[in-house]
Amino acid sequence: PPPPLRILIAEDNLVNQKVILRVLDSVRGGRPWAVRVVDNGQAVLDAMRGDVFDLVLMDLHMPVLDGLEASRRIQSLYRPDDRPRIVAVSADCYQGLRDQCSEAGIEAFVTKPFRIEDFQRVLDSARRVARDTPAPPLQL
Repeated sequence: PPPPLRILIAEDNLVNQKVILRVLDSVRGGRPWAVRVVDNGQAVLDAMRGDVFDLVLMDLHMPVLDGLEASRRIQSLYRPDDRPRIVAVSADCYQGLRDQCSEAGIEAFVTKPFRIEDFQRVLDSARRVARDTPAPPLQL
């Protein structure tokens, strides 16, 4: 069997966390996965220090550290080969925000309310990060 896809969901709303998990489960087609859920951007950075993730589904509006800033920090702390693919999950979808996401290293966008097809597209395009142990952050 293929190795599991390692997914980190960063979402502070409990209902949205459950919806994302259910939708992902319905579209993964039996593909193995390992999922962790955190509720703020700082928790994303903390999780990445201890685990490798292939995909981060990042809410943009979270407490402590928002998704845009967490994404910027991931871009500055990790080499491209060591970074997960980051997909924004947000109800806001205006062009200026999409531009900010792109500049922060966010590769794709899923708008709320969620559509199953959007998550299917995200999973279909997901690729594994080559390493199995966490990469040390780059020295700034």
